[in-house]
Amino acid sequence: MLRSTLAAFSLLGLTACTTTTSFLNSNGAAARFAEDEVEIRAVLSDQADSWNRGDINSFMEGYWRSADLRFGSGNTVVKGWQSTLMRYQTRYPDGAA
Repeated sequence: MLRSTLAAFSLLGLTACTTTTSFLNSNGAAARFAEDEVEIRAVLSDQADSWNRGDINSFMEGYWRSADLRFGSGNTVVKGWQSTLMRYQTRYPDGAA
């Protein structure tokens, strides 16, 4: 039973990947997907640089600036961009922290 279930999930996953790839290639979205990846990696790189400089304000530029932002860490969920910024500033008041 387990083997047939795993085989079914594997086949489903392969079908989903093939379908997604066909969709991306058929409508020209593959180029957009690649552009999105480059943009996402740039944001993450900028955030890493900001974090390593201890620049929380610049680090936060990578976050969605919205009251609907939800940031989770451990058992805590912070709601809102401003609240998330305040949490970072409190937990990391200077570059040494």
